[in-house]
Amino acid sequence: MDKETFKFGTQATAELRRFLANKGLRPAFDWDEVAEEEHAFSFTVAKATELDVLTTIKASLEKAQAAGVPFEAWQKGLRPELQKLGWWGKKTLRGRRVQLGSSRRLKTIYRANIRTAHAAAQYTRAMRRKAALPFFIYELGPSETHRAAHVRWQGMIAPVDHAIWDTLYPPNGWGCKCRLRQISRAEAERRGYDAKNIPELKYDEDENGQLVARGVDASWGTNPGKARAQTLHNLANRRIVEAPPAWSATALRDWQATDPDGFARGFAGWAEGVLDSRGRNKEVHAVGVLSPKVRAQAQRLKLAADLVVIDGGGLFHLVEHAKKAKGKTIPKEMVLDLPAIIARPDQVLVEVKSDGTEGNLVYVKAIAGEKDKVARVIVQPSRTSKADDSAIKRERVVFNTVISASRVDGRDLKDSKSYREIK
Repeated sequence: MDKETFKFGTQATAELRRFLANKGLRPAFDWDEVAEEEHAFSFTVAKATELDVLTTIKASLEKAQAAGVPFEAWQKGLRPELQKLGWWGKKTLRGRRVQLGSSRRLKTIYRANIRTAHAAAQYTRAMRRKAALPFFIYELGPSETHRAAHVRWQGMIAPVDHAIWDTLYPPNGWGCKCRLRQISRAEAERRGYDAKNIPELKYDEDENGQLVARGVDASWGTNPGKARAQTLHNLANRRIVEAPPAWSATALRDWQATDPDGFARGFAGWAEGVLDSRGRNKEVHAVGVLSPKVRAQAQRLKLAADLVVIDGGGLFHLVEHAKKAKGKTIPKEMVLDLPAIIARPDQVLVEVKSDGTEGNLVYVKAIAGEKDKVARVIVQPSRTSKADDSAIKRERVVFNTVISASRVDGRDLKDSKSYREIK
């Protein structure tokens, strides 16, 4: 019999407290009614469809977390409150006889929330320490018996930011006590680390038509810390692009200066989500800010804003456009790293039209491993976006917008009649 030995620490870290405290309430009848990534952002208890029940359970968990309360004491205090709310025992809901509150249910709720909170806090710390400790090793927990798949993963080593941890970041199911330990490169090499040994996950379709990795329980195949970080990134981005132009540019400069890696990861995560949605996500995302040099030397463009953005449809177009068949699209990794192209281009040009007037800005970046080939990223200055096609809530917003990116011969950009270089 598995003994409950896990409890909130009396010195819970700020990251751990914030993870649970900042979760919004999400009523749901079944656990899998809520998307995997949303579990990292929303507090959900299966069959708790009333907000007062969710509020009561969440508030009690927050107090237990802050005070380091063990399970038995937490259950003793919470049970009478749930009984008063009628959330206890078995009832018929939606035509089904279901279990609401019980000692077993509360133990499941307690364990799941403790372990996901600790996992999210660990991920936040891991990202800060990855320069010194760049790898995770998968380890089994203290359970008396283990799932066969989890035993196979024991000892697996992969970089802390490897895509496999997006799915296999413990806990990987109900009652799972597996863990990750962050290790140095030297330890990884002593243990025989080889990137070729990182397994390729296999997936099955569950009864709801969702793909579930083999060995991972449904709705557990996500990284709670990364999902939380991505949600917060998307929220911060939304605040920036909805802000007045002068403030939005200043805010993005500060963000990129204080956490450049975090912003880059968040943009790449957003972009991957856009590609997964096949471009249906039309949300606008900040890419960068015009440099003072560009601003000063492009005065004839009458720039109305400093912020550079791209919308989801435009980003999908960069990767999936018909020119892909002609080999003209830039590598996907460069699309995911657009902020670096805007921040650190090899060259910035201004298009010169046949009548002598100036048009779009052109950011140029060499493509690694391809002689004479460069990425040409076209930014349309002072483009007006409307709420119905950009997910921007205000009626009209002016941005500098990435409208195209293509692989071209760098020598073709040396035509002084078609381009003026910003030096």
